[in-house]
Amino acid sequence: MGNSSYADRHVISKQVDLTAIQDNYIVAPLSQILSIHRVGILIGTSGSSGLVTVTFQKTVGGVAGTDTPITALIVSDALHAAGTIVYGVPTAPVDIGPGDFVNLLVPAETSGTAPAVAFALVEYSLRDRAVTDDTSLIATT
Repeated sequence: MGNSSYADRHVISKQVDLTAIQDNYIVAPLSQILSIHRVGILIGTSGSSGLVTVTFQKTVGGVAGTDTPITALIVSDALHAAGTIVYGVPTAPVDIGPGDFVNLLVPAETSGTAPAVAFALVEYSLRDRAVTDDTSLIATT
C-alpha cells in the first residue's frame, strides 16, 4: 500500500535556463497553503562542465518582496548527466500561502556553461484554508 505520509504529494515543474541570470517564478497558491517538502532540478541537456548553485526561495510581498531560502542545489555537468535529478530537502517543510510564491534564483555560473534546458521541480502537499481566513485574497464583485 505504501507510505501514507506521501499519499497527498504533488509535483509542479517549470522549464528553466540555468545559463541565464534571473529569478524564475515557479508556483503560487490561490486559496490553499502549499507545504514544500522537496525541490529539484531535472537536467534536460548537459552543458560543458558548468557549475552553478541555484537557490529555491520563498518570496513574500510580491515581485519586489522578501526572499527566504528554501534550499540551495549545486548543479554540476561533470557529475549530473542529462536525465538526472539533483534534489534537496528543506530542514522543515516550508509553507507558501496566498500572496507568497516560490522562485528559483539562478546566479552566474561558477565555471563552464550550465544546462541551458533544465526543469525546476517542487514537491508539495496541500493544506486547506478557508478563503475568508486570508486577508491576501480579495474577491471582486
